[in-house]
Amino acid sequence: MEIAIAELKPGANHFEAEEDWQSLELPPVEFPAAITIRSLADLEGRLLTVRHHLLTTAQLTCDRCLRQFSQSIDLDERFIFAIDPRSEYDDDVIVVQSEEQLLPLNQNLREMLLLTLPLQKLCRDDCQGLCPLCGSDLNQAKCDCRLAPDNSLKVALKQLKERS
Repeated sequence: MEIAIAELKPGANHFEAEEDWQSLELPPVEFPAAITIRSLADLEGRLLTVRHHLLTTAQLTCDRCLRQFSQSIDLDERFIFAIDPRSEYDDDVIVVQSEEQLLPLNQNLREMLLLTLPLQKLCRDDCQGLCPLCGSDLNQAKCDCRLAPDNSLKVALKQLKERS
């Protein structure tokens, strides 16, 4: 998504677009659906404030049970651009060269979406995961495997004590 700087009128400018995972360089497995973007660009002097509202669905794989699940994403974010590089601005202002004709927003939108995804992807909060011995999905049914408590440290310490 790009905004033509020269075509912006002072005040509010509304934009709506639909992007796909390829244009935003996102993983196709995680973002198979279209990404709807509604933007409001507010030009005041040499400062441009762009507010984005993104809607999409991410297709994720549970980290515990490896099951596929969908997660809706409804996200609002704001970016401030300065079109005058000669002045000093706060750290949250993105400085743009005044001779640039188009303001590319794909990198900002990509970062917004990727930072929205959880670090641990779970199909549900109480997901039991897979049995480490037989691999069966513990959300579906209990397996008959018996997990022995890990006593390797205790055994090693006992052996050291017996040697001395």
